[in-house]
Amino acid sequence: MRAIPAGASRMPTALVLASAGVEHSLEGLLSHVVFVEFWLKSSSLDDGLPIVHGALADTRTFDGCVQVDVLAENDDPTHLIVVEQWSTPEHRAAYRQWRAGEGALTALAPFLARPPVTDKYTHNTAI
Repeated sequence: MRAIPAGASRMPTALVLASAGVEHSLEGLLSHVVFVEFWLKSSSLDDGLPIVHGALADTRTFDGCVQVDVLAENDDPTHLIVVEQWSTPEHRAAYRQWRAGEGALTALAPFLARPPVTDKYTHNTAI
């Protein structure tokens, strides 16, 4: 069993992310985590999911992307939360700039039920 360093959380990473999480240390790597929440139209779910899959393949290979996970709500498969983990906020900013220009996701827009919501968090060591 690996010893937990002094001051480190004993909670699993998923619980740290869910409870406060967000900019956290993982195996010595300081990372920046962003949640992107969106809803697809139920009438076009089967057509929209492959577009999301392709877009996330591009995200996962973008410089500075550490990991991307997708959570689908159990009772509503059109409701997705993308959890992006970036090595630095600057890498995430470069990615957003790319998505706003050359990498724009115009093909996804017709499948969205409403605009996505993006939340960024900071690590709060006082809690």
